[in-house]
Amino acid sequence: MGADRAARVGHYPGPYGDIINAIAVPQTHTTGVVSTVNFEYRAFDTLGEEFILFIAATGVATVLRHLRQERDTYAVDDVFKRLSPVALIDAIEAIGAGSFAAVGIAALASGAAYLTNILPLGSTPGAVTLY
Repeated sequence: MGADRAARVGHYPGPYGDIINAIAVPQTHTTGVVSTVNFEYRAFDTLGEEFILFIAATGVATVLRHLRQERDTYAVDDVFKRLSPVALIDAIEAIGAGSFAAVGIAALASGAAYLTNILPLGSTPGAVTLY
């Protein structure tokens, strides 16, 4: 059974991978199929997973916050804090999470389904063009 299982690893027998590979590029004009699946076909799931991760990280930071004052600080920590200030990084992460939700709401405002891509597709898959 071990050899049989090893032969199956990496060989997905279901049809969904083949279907996505066949339709993703023509349908979305992107060449990054993994990102396309995350942000086009599974966008609502991705939004939920993003907020679950955000809440988990916030919870861990809250629980461990009091430990920051109990340990000694080192010069390396001070350099790191200057290079990536926590307040700025937290603000950028919050803006990113909020922007992802705002994109979905913008689609609703235009009359489309939540997180529908309402922007026009490019003419050449993978190319960065204005039309």
